[in-house]
Amino acid sequence: MTSACLPNLPRGMAKTVICGDHPAVLAALEQRGAEVLTVGTSTLLPVPVADHADMLCCHAAENTVVTADGALADELAARGVRCSVPRTLPGGSYPDDVALNCLVVGGYAFGRKESTAPELLEIFDRSGTRFVSVKQGYSRCSVAVVDDRSVITADLGLHKAMTAAGFDVLLISPGGIILEGYDTGFIGGCCGKLSRDRMLFCGDPLRHPDGERIMEFLDRHGVKAERTHDGELVDFGGFITIFCEQQPENLVHTH
Repeated sequence: MTSACLPNLPRGMAKTVICGDHPAVLAALEQRGAEVLTVGTSTLLPVPVADHADMLCCHAAENTVVTADGALADELAARGVRCSVPRTLPGGSYPDDVALNCLVVGGYAFGRKESTAPELLEIFDRSGTRFVSVKQGYSRCSVAVVDDRSVITADLGLHKAMTAAGFDVLLISPGGIILEGYDTGFIGGCCGKLSRDRMLFCGDPLRHPDGERIMEFLDRHGVKAERTHDGELVDFGGFITIFCEQQPENLVHTH
């Protein structure tokens, strides 16, 4: 049995995920039994991020996705996901490219409000998700979600906003993540949650300058790090777990 996941918070093992076309990550997800729906390459975004899930999709609420990829929207709808395509597609240069790059976790959404797709703001309003406007337009890219109240980021503004909202935030140093064509990638773009207590990294988190602190933080929150390979972390746009194994109520983790 499978069930729909809350944004960024799968309870059981991932069964259906959205991801860009990164061979090592696709292989790792499929080896773990996940069906992968790939995001089509956008002609509106720079080539290095043109198939990044965190640029082209937002898991806005349980069983609800907004995506710039019309074919993906049809695939998701066929699986029973409430799905829509925004009236204005993300593309070009910052801040026009961040319309769907919102972080949704634990009843909150963080994003650059003036750049956020109106469709997302409407969903947040209907679902009772509290929107917090921040300067960082790449909010989803910038944050690795550990659990419903714990995250990792190198962004000072998000650290301040999320700490004020009651999250346990590990602030790490920027850099140490590969993103072709850019000085560095983002921590949220190099990983994703496989289940409540498992996180998959593209690369080895210990290769990050703050790798030991990252591993200690994950361990403190009961999350095991898995990796696709032994090299440096790579920002591939993260992946979005839509459906996961249904867990018995007595095994559901709460805080």
